[in-house]
Amino acid sequence: MARKLKEYLTEDLRRKLPVDSGFVAVDYKGLNAEETLDFRQRVREAGADMHVVPNRIALRVLGESFENGDAEALRALFRGPTALVLGEDDSIEATIAAARAIVEWRKKNADKVSVKGGRLSGKMLDTASVIGLANLPDQKTLLSQAVGVVQAPLRNVVSVVAQALAKVAYAARAYAEKLEAGGGAAAPGSGDSE
Repeated sequence: MARKLKEYLTEDLRRKLPVDSGFVAVDYKGLNAEETLDFRQRVREAGADMHVVPNRIALRVLGESFENGDAEALRALFRGPTALVLGEDDSIEATIAAARAIVEWRKKNADKVSVKGGRLSGKMLDTASVIGLANLPDQKTLLSQAVGVVQAPLRNVVSVVAQALAKVAYAARAYAEKLEAGGGAAAPGSGDSE
C-alpha cells in the first residue's frame, strides 16, 4: 500500500476514533455484496458506520490509546478480516445501539457476521460482553423500569394509608350511627349506666 494512502487511512481513523470512543469489531468474512450492503444499511439505521481498515493501521491507531494489559486483547481482535462498527458520536448509547443492530442482523441472517469483541468507555469487551450490551434495554425502557421500581413502594404506602383512613372513617360512621340509634347517648367513656 502506498505510503500516502497509509498516512491518510491512519489520520482518518484517528479522527473517527477518539481516545475513549467505543466500537464493535466484527468478522465479515463470507458476506456477499448484497449481504454487506444490507448489513451496512442496518448498522447505519442504528446510527453507526462500518469501516474496513487494514489490521496494521487499526492496531497502530488503537494501540496508541490502550494500556499494556489490553494490548493482547486488541491484537486478538485484528486477526483475519475485521471491520469496525463505530457510533456516529462517542457516546455509550451509540456503541450499544451499534451492538444491538449487529446482533439483530445476525439473528435474521444465520449468524453470518461474527462479533469479535469491542471497546466501551476505554475497556475491552469480549464477544459475550458485546452481545450482553446488545440485550440491554434502551434508555427509555430503563428509565420507565426505574420509575416503576420507585412507584411500587409509594403505591403500597398510599394503599396502606388509604386503608387506615377507610377504617377510621368506617369506625366514625359506625359510632355516629350508634349515637343516632341510641337517641343522643352520652359521649363514650362517660360511664353512664342504669
